[in-house]
Amino acid sequence: RNTPVLIQLIWFYYAFPVLVGIQFSTFGAAALALTLYTAAYSTEIFRAGLQSIERGQWEGAKALGMPPGVMLRRIILPQVFRRMLPALTNRMIELAKVTSLASILTVNELMYQGRLLSSTWYRPVEIFTVVALLLGGHDAAATYLRRQRAAHLERMRSLTRDKREAKGDLHRVLAADYALSHLDADVRWMEDALERVHDLEGDRA
Repeated sequence: RNTPVLIQLIWFYYAFPVLVGIQFSTFGAAALALTLYTAAYSTEIFRAGLQSIERGQWEGAKALGMPPGVMLRRIILPQVFRRMLPALTNRMIELAKVTSLASILTVNELMYQGRLLSSTWYRPVEIFTVVALLLGGHDAAATYLRRQRAAHLERMRSLTRDKREAKGDLHRVLAADYALSHLDADVRWMEDALERVHDLEGDRA
């Protein structure tokens, strides 16, 4: 994370093959450099997301006897994903931007095509404006999808909370009905007992 991505691109294409004895293609070197560059930041996002979960969530899942895999799948990861989504979206947008640096290795990507067209047609303003609009449109679409996904997760969370509250209300209603039925039985038993007492008193009289 402490080295510029441009240096990493050049190093993996020119220096890394000297160490391993394997010559990468321009696309392979760019893919390897950008993958490691993005992974270095993404791991910190995952780590921060896991550490943001309250300790009580982990302990509560363990108290219910959940295995580690089930605990992660059903309790931890849904919360982690919702918290990591904005940071991961920004990371993907940043990755789309830095791919333009791969043009220095003659990787056949958007910026490289723009340079070829500019040198062929001598219309740099129009061509690079279109390139900028395409990259900006990609970033805007990613941001829009991220917001839609976040809104969907929030709706699902609200729906789950409403279902939980409705289930709790149903349990309370059933408990109250059960208590009333037992109360009615107790009242009938007391009425029968009073009638027997009155009958006994009448017999004695």
